[in-house]
Amino acid sequence: MKENMDLKESQALLTYEQVERLLYVMNEEIDVHGRGNFPTLRLSLSSLIKRIRIGLHERGLKVKEVKMNGGAASYILASRDLPYTDIDLIFGGVDLSQPKNFGLVRDAVLEALIHFLPASTNKSRITISAMRDAYVKKMVKVCDRDLWSLLSLNNDHGRFIELKFVDRMRRQFQFSVDSFQIHLDSLVTFDDHVRRRSVDEGEPCSNVVTVSEEYKDEKGRRHRRRRQRIRISPTFYPSVVAESVYGNFQSALSHLNDMLIDTTEPELIRGGGLLKYCQLLSRGYRPVDATQCRTWERYMCSRFFIDFPNVVEQQRKLQTYMDNHFGGDCQAKYDYLLLLYRVVDESTVCLMNHERRLTLSMIDQLAYDVTVEIYYQEQRRQAMAIAAARAAFGTPDSMSSNCSCAGSRQCSRCPTPSQTISRRRASESTPVKRSAPLRLLSTPCSKSGVLVAEAGELDHESMAPVCCEQCQNHQPKQTLLYVPPDGSYWITVA
Repeated sequence: MKENMDLKESQALLTYEQVERLLYVMNEEIDVHGRGNFPTLRLSLSSLIKRIRIGLHERGLKVKEVKMNGGAASYILASRDLPYTDIDLIFGGVDLSQPKNFGLVRDAVLEALIHFLPASTNKSRITISAMRDAYVKKMVKVCDRDLWSLLSLNNDHGRFIELKFVDRMRRQFQFSVDSFQIHLDSLVTFDDHVRRRSVDEGEPCSNVVTVSEEYKDEKGRRHRRRRQRIRISPTFYPSVVAESVYGNFQSALSHLNDMLIDTTEPELIRGGGLLKYCQLLSRGYRPVDATQCRTWERYMCSRFFIDFPNVVEQQRKLQTYMDNHFGGDCQAKYDYLLLLYRVVDESTVCLMNHERRLTLSMIDQLAYDVTVEIYYQEQRRQAMAIAAARAAFGTPDSMSSNCSCAGSRQCSRCPTPSQTISRRRASESTPVKRSAPLRLLSTPCSKSGVLVAEAGELDHESMAPVCCEQCQNHQPKQTLLYVPPDGSYWITVA
């Protein structure tokens, strides 16, 4: 179902394989975890978009277009298996010129979430403020030369759904590899058209299939439910347009596939661009121009210290970023902090010497804390292996002189981290490779970060996600026991 379309240099049509991947992401059920005893919401992106559109229309706000960007868009377009965490959706053309419209957007999103509460919940007694306190991770509004707002829905495993409502935004990307935006309107229209035709004809359409899915209730009992899904084929699929706001689509796509870093107008990148740049370096990306990247680094460092002027704010931002993007992978955090230390040390030109030393000391202390955590994770792993061996061979505890404290930090028999861990510094400009002495020997869960399996030398680019028993046994809560106190999460960005 392809159409002849006049595309710009920055645009391209998705192939059949890419549309298949997009449909999977749009129809996959994602958990939105509630705080306290609020139930876990299970929803798909397609159903969430439809509900939000309805809510905005009822409040007199029009949506010009809906797009997917960020890591999820890169995952769909890349020729290799590219992992992603957050799912970013952009609702473009929303009128936010009046301050009250920010509240209307927020209420539309939270009212849409009420629809996904379990059937056993008395939805009439749930207020908008209760939903905000229970399910919203953060809320941001920008009211300077840009005009947009952001709502991030909570997920305990780090897969946040970030909803961005844009009136105007000068800079919509940081680097070429994250500049992709996929237009979703044609996909939603295609889905509605096929379903409507199936209903009008009075008989099942060959492209609408009913699938049976299994799920567990709050008591662990298994149930099955039936859902309708659209089935596409190489000769029957929607025309979906993707674009790169970097400029040339093919250049940006080649950067993504070849793991290259490039950007334009680095002075417009906000403070978080420095953290993103170091994350790309830690994942093996390299700058297109090794000499020009020094200029980028100076711009990004200056903007980072403007947006986060003191060490407390810098540490809070850095810890939040690492928790959201690395989870429980301590080795990746350590490599990341070494690269960040090198970039800040070599490219900071806007701070006085004592301010620069404070920031470097903060990064160095965080890196040391991570090595301590690596040490205790290894201690716990060894203790569990010893306990398993004893249980298998029936060896009494008295026959072993090893400590069985499972790596407790209060144990007097275990050696201290200072006796076994030495600090390291990144002294070269190239990305630091992970060293063998601190190599984790277990695979962290892709959701919770719990160590679950022997892995040896980890390859984070090709390693398939692994779930621990805790994630597999996670049961969404189905009861609503209390409503937390009211609170405000608006964060005004100057």
